[in-house]
Amino acid sequence: MKKLLLLTAFLFLMLTGSPVKAEIIDRVVASIGDNAITYFDVEKEGGALFKQIISSTPPEEQEARLKDAREKALNNLLEKVLLLRAARKAAIDVTDDEVKAAIENIKKENKINEQELLSALKKEGVSFERYKEEVKGQIIRSKVIDKKVRRVIEVSDEEVMIYYERNKNDFATDEEISARHILFLIPKDADEERVNEIRKRAEEVLQKARAGEDFESLAKKYSEGPSASNGGDLGFFKREDMVKEFSRAVFPLKENEISGLILTPFGYHIVQLRERRGGAALPFDEISKKIKARLYSEELNRGIKEFIEELKEEEHVEIRL
Repeated sequence: MKKLLLLTAFLFLMLTGSPVKAEIIDRVVASIGDNAITYFDVEKEGGALFKQIISSTPPEEQEARLKDAREKALNNLLEKVLLLRAARKAAIDVTDDEVKAAIENIKKENKINEQELLSALKKEGVSFERYKEEVKGQIIRSKVIDKKVRRVIEVSDEEVMIYYERNKNDFATDEEISARHILFLIPKDADEERVNEIRKRAEEVLQKARAGEDFESLAKKYSEGPSASNGGDLGFFKREDMVKEFSRAVFPLKENEISGLILTPFGYHIVQLRERRGGAALPFDEISKKIKARLYSEELNRGIKEFIEELKEEEHVEIRL
């Protein structure tokens, strides 16, 4: 139920169950105006991550990683409180119907019914009322972002074109080539003398190929690979489809060019590149919407960070963690 965390409710509500003392739990670690954030709030916020760190990190590294994780959890809480305070100032609220609609959407996204949602919440030790409150908070914060940040963001067609021209390689289709090869297998237990014999035989066949003999026929006659019966035909493949030694030597070849001997963990290869496709940038018209969405997302993230910083300057924020 990955999307059940669509509004990240569980992460915000899970408890760590740590046996810390009451005075530590109640200790105020940050304040924003009349809002106080306690150590316990931080433990709730980062509970799932803290558990993961404790279970997967060597003991000598846990303290440093938990410190970083707690700071991130505290920053998340500060942002929540700042946005909620901004919502109150802007008279932004959420109706019960909006909360209900959001929860219905969560169930739809996850293809679960009411009972399955309640069971999942119960398993995490979260009441439905508490879950609704968290959903409500998320919606309020989203509304603040919509009003204060999202609505003022614009990405022009000119910006999209400039980004396309500067980053064409990011929008290129994967380059593929087709090739034939002749493989001379080297047994794992082969000694130096045996390897030299195999290399000598491979060099003799390479000379035949470069002298103009039909490569497909040579592959059928000499190759020890599974593609021998097909004249060594490998079809189309990408760089990552082959071992790095093979791809590094083959992809720079021109069409119909024959390689030298290529040594890989399998043995010696002789390769003839047949055809090349892809590798060119997609047309602007095909990719412009994707670029615009990327630029918008970047602007939105930047705008949110700037807005949070503005709120921090406006409010009296004190951190004691």
